[in-house]
Amino acid sequence: MGIGGHLVLTRRPTAGGRFELTLDYRKRAVPGFENVLAAKIICAADQLGTPQSWRFESTTHNVDDDTVAASTRWVQQGVRSAGGYTLKEGKDERPLPVSGPVTVNWTLLAILGALPKEAGPPIPLTLLDDFDHVKPGMELRGRGTREVLIGGKNVVHEREIKLERGRVFRPERTWQGGQPMQITRHDLTGPGLVPRAHYTDQAGRMLFMTAGTEGLVLEADGPAPAAEEK
Repeated sequence: MGIGGHLVLTRRPTAGGRFELTLDYRKRAVPGFENVLAAKIICAADQLGTPQSWRFESTTHNVDDDTVAASTRWVQQGVRSAGGYTLKEGKDERPLPVSGPVTVNWTLLAILGALPKEAGPPIPLTLLDDFDHVKPGMELRGRGTREVLIGGKNVVHEREIKLERGRVFRPERTWQGGQPMQITRHDLTGPGLVPRAHYTDQAGRMLFMTAGTEGLVLEADGPAPAAEEK
């Protein structure tokens, strides 16, 4: 469990060159409870991993015994249609109009590592934020790759300064340790969206994602997905 929760993404190839993305997201809520999002997304083998269908279940759990709190279960299915998507919640159906390139915020975490690592023109898209919040006019822009120092620690030491009479000590900060890595950045920006910065390594792993006061940091992962699966 991270500071505020944890996210587990599992990707596997399926028939027709598509891939399935399984999501397990747990985030701390009020004391003694956590919000849980479990989802499965079928994505196309294109640049943005365009979602073809999804099913998610959102609940609030008691952290002591993992029971689901009363009246917190929400289940939704989405299916690609001619005008965008069709959403199903119980016996109810409603259209979700979308046109042009489209993806889900969770899918971005799985496909950005296969995009070009050089800075380039923005990719216009519509974002399905948490599946059914339609945000058109988004831009996904590659910012290029640079070497940064990962890990290590900030150390404070005192530097002696000799004066004409006596001496003083001045605190100074230096960075010790760490590992240099080539990191690629992609920014997602647009109206109605807190700007999001995504950082991947040369193997295509998502290392960090920041969005205002929220962020994700990689703790552990499996093998990086092959580029041809994208």
